[in-house]
Amino acid sequence: MPWWLFPASTVFFFWLALLLKRWISQLGTTRKSLDAASRWSKSQKPTLGGILFAAALCFSLLSHALMPGFAFTGTTLAFYAGAFLAFAIGMWDDVSRMSALRKFGLQWVAAGIFVAVLWGHYPPWLMLLLLGWIVVVMNSLNMFDNMDGVAASVSLVAIGGLFLMGQGWPVTLFLTAALLTFLRFNWPVSSMFMGDSGSHLLGYVMALLPFLKHLQAAPANVSAWMPPDPVSTYHAFMLNPVLDIILLATLLCVPLSDTAIVTINRLLAGRSPARGGRDHTTHNLAYCGMKGWMICLVIIVVGIVGCWLNYRAGELFRAEVSNKIAVQGYFDAWRFVDTLRICVPNLVLIGVTFITLFALTRINLKKGKYSYLP
Repeated sequence: MPWWLFPASTVFFFWLALLLKRWISQLGTTRKSLDAASRWSKSQKPTLGGILFAAALCFSLLSHALMPGFAFTGTTLAFYAGAFLAFAIGMWDDVSRMSALRKFGLQWVAAGIFVAVLWGHYPPWLMLLLLGWIVVVMNSLNMFDNMDGVAASVSLVAIGGLFLMGQGWPVTLFLTAALLTFLRFNWPVSSMFMGDSGSHLLGYVMALLPFLKHLQAAPANVSAWMPPDPVSTYHAFMLNPVLDIILLATLLCVPLSDTAIVTINRLLAGRSPARGGRDHTTHNLAYCGMKGWMICLVIIVVGIVGCWLNYRAGELFRAEVSNKIAVQGYFDAWRFVDTLRICVPNLVLIGVTFITLFALTRINLKKGKYSYLP
């Protein structure tokens, strides 16, 4: 792609954010005020992040349409359709407050659009796993959007990492530009929120990062648009999905750990996991004296470490697959034990993140820094 496209996109999204703040400064500030008792921030700010991310996907869709030799497939169209539906679900909740049950049901519909296109091509258990995974990540990022900058930080590292490695273009290019712009306005202390529209859309996209890397698949004559990927991890994911699930969990270890910890703690306290509160792992870091910007930096550092571990695992995978192709002329299988062998550092990072954050929440609960009492 032209070198100037990324900086130009960043400038465009910056001015779009300024215009949105001027034109629709009340978006999402009325109905959501009913949640103020369980929110970390007491101030009312417009929820404009989702609009920026939806605009980024529109540019990505247009770029795909203009890409020389690119042919839209059912998978590509389903990806965009599901992403825009996820955005619409979140926007509905932002402006008019949707019941948790209805929102949960619509999340399965959005995830089902993509899975329906693949159904019949892969084992049913794999498709059901993918369906549940999309819903889990959407809810995880939605729950993690509980303080200024935290959800945007983890999203920027995950999607921006793919962009820097030349994967998933043009989707990752435009979303990275939009996330950089949004983080400028969402960094503590923020002037706009991400909203459910933004967290749902980003959660959907990040749940499908293994597929996102292959939306750029096209004939060889489009090489001027993007760097080549000589050995694809997509085939390994379909033969053994554990590999990319571990890589994804590495990138999202902080929000996934937060969702698991909050769910466990609330169930132990006899409280519904769907009910909001100030018991998230980010809140517990704040109870320990960390400022909002410090928490964001911790999340970014953990994300960068995760990106490096994923890059390392990817290089090991590519080397072993290339060796198999050189020896036998084709690549036929990727064993579960091979995945565990190259992903040991990833599993350590995931485990350490969960254990550390879980212990922190239990210590703070015992010290009375937060409570589940009514």
